[in-house]
Amino acid sequence: MPEIQKECLSLLCLYSQTEYGRTLLLKNLDLPNSLEKLTGLLNQLDMFGVNVLEIIANFTSAKRFKVAIRPYFKRVILHPFLNLLKNVPTRNLHLLPQAVSLLGSMAEDSSVCKEMSDCKELWNVCLFIMEEYKTKSSEYTDVLLALLGLMVNISFEQSSVIEETAADITDKCLVLLCSADGSIITRSAGLLSHILPQSTDAVNIAVNGGIVKILLKMLKVGGQKTLRYALKALATCAKNSQRAQEQVVQLDKKFKIFLKLLDLEDEMIVSLAALCLGHCVEIPGAATSLLSSDIVKVLLKHAGGDSKKTAVQQNAAIALGKLCTSE
Repeated sequence: MPEIQKECLSLLCLYSQTEYGRTLLLKNLDLPNSLEKLTGLLNQLDMFGVNVLEIIANFTSAKRFKVAIRPYFKRVILHPFLNLLKNVPTRNLHLLPQAVSLLGSMAEDSSVCKEMSDCKELWNVCLFIMEEYKTKSSEYTDVLLALLGLMVNISFEQSSVIEETAADITDKCLVLLCSADGSIITRSAGLLSHILPQSTDAVNIAVNGGIVKILLKMLKVGGQKTLRYALKALATCAKNSQRAQEQVVQLDKKFKIFLKLLDLEDEMIVSLAALCLGHCVEIPGAATSLLSSDIVKVLLKHAGGDSKKTAVQQNAAIALGKLCTSE
């Protein structure tokens, strides 16, 4: 029987590799029943795992597949995949990044993405793997990277489930921000940039855990994506925590980091830098250190410029207004 199953999977795999083959399969298969049988084989990874994941990956490349699975996605795909992530034997860990990437591909559909972001079991599995990484980093690095990418994608929209788990996620991310792996740092910052605006408790945990110092360090050396993520997370902290504002002022006394960021061409970075600056100059005496700089000229340029993003003009104008009223 296993040999017959293996040959059938090989045939399905072959058919699903071409657009014509996928169209035929999607038209003629009882999709919910077929997927349920396919994902049911995930508990026999050694024998069927590679073929099952490849078939589902081939299906996922068809837009109509993502739409078709909406009504039964949670039952026939998400739950079996979560069981796989929780219970996979060490010898099969190499298959998990592909499994997580498949979920990420399906999350491109807004309905499926919403279902994932509202699934508490999914977030609990994510927390479980983040915890496993602490003691088994060499084995779980690829899995964690894929999972962080998925978490960033599904945390973009607000969710009550995310709000409930935000404190725990933040706690785990603070550890990951100290990783030696740059990709893990960037994705952890990206996750925090989405999570922190959804929970003041998470902001307090982050600030008390020393996130301001970590983010300021990232702002000195990070690439474009890292800068955006770090600034968004820092802006959220500065907006909701006076302690965060005070730490920024203490650690970057003359706002040299922000002055450099305001000079960049990336409008999102400029906008977020102005937003952070606007929050931090609310601290009494903070603006004094800027008196000898050309900050007024820089903010005036951005506030009155022809930026395509109105947020740049708005945030620069607000920062300028706070600066003028404070000194």
